[in-house]
Amino acid sequence: MNNSSISWMVYLAVIVISGAVGGFISVVSESLRISLESLKNTGNDEYKTSQKVRAYRDPWLLVGGSLVGVAGAFAVIFMITWVARFSYSNTPNDIVLLTSLCIMGGFFSQRYMPLVGRRFEEELFRRRLESSEREVEKAKSKSEEASDLANALSEASTALDTKSPADLRRAVQTMEAEGAKFPEHRIFHIYWGRLYRNLARYDDAVHVLRRFIYDIKANPITGNSGPTIRDAADASYNVACYLSLKAKSVVEQQGQQTYVDQLRGEAIIALQEAITGNPENMDLAKGDSDLDFIREQCAFLEGGEKEENGSEGDGG
Repeated sequence: MNNSSISWMVYLAVIVISGAVGGFISVVSESLRISLESLKNTGNDEYKTSQKVRAYRDPWLLVGGSLVGVAGAFAVIFMITWVARFSYSNTPNDIVLLTSLCIMGGFFSQRYMPLVGRRFEEELFRRRLESSEREVEKAKSKSEEASDLANALSEASTALDTKSPADLRRAVQTMEAEGAKFPEHRIFHIYWGRLYRNLARYDDAVHVLRRFIYDIKANPITGNSGPTIRDAADASYNVACYLSLKAKSVVEQQGQQTYVDQLRGEAIIALQEAITGNPENMDLAKGDSDLDFIREQCAFLEGGEKEENGSEGDGG
């Protein structure tokens, strides 16, 4: 066995023995403190205190205190080594310093490790409680959002059935107030566009749906977990309808041919995107009267029976 091995054995022995001594002294000193308290107490208090004294004289408690002291000694040495880069060279001075540090570590660990443990448990409990509260708040928020969505769609559906201008305007106000909560909700935006259409606010209808389409294409999702490219295609179908209606209204009111051609071109592009994303929109478009104004420029739409009120896309 070389000198290096002996040096480390001495190093470990000093830590273990000194830490155990520190823990032992801590238990004994606590026992003496309680014994002194017992001399000051009388009656029932004296009985309780004597029970504590006997407990502290329990040999297993002394062994446990010594083991805690050893753990504390190792913790102290680890901290000193890590923070102060303590270097042990097996000299008498180093042995004395190491022994002193380990006894102190063993003594104070016996006293304060339970306190540290309780603080750790309290902190852990606090964090778990905060996490639970956040989950509750999140669930509450989702529940409130679901309620707001249901109310908004119900109000919009009623307004679209009655077609009362007052009901339509009130429903639009609700959609505008709640819209930021549901940026990728397909039915919400389809209804929102329909409300604008019935108020002849075609620009607003197109703007709302184009924003919805942009959000979907920026973050496409497949499956049933969110809006899909097919949803964007159905929204594009409605955009085509509203642009066609807008172009028709411009001709009737202003006769601006250049602007009309621009609107017609945008409507045709939107319709092509709608059919590409969802081929079922082809059959729907053939009979949709909302697209009459651009039908002559779309040979693929020839044929089919027209729907007088317009179908406005799948779900639109």
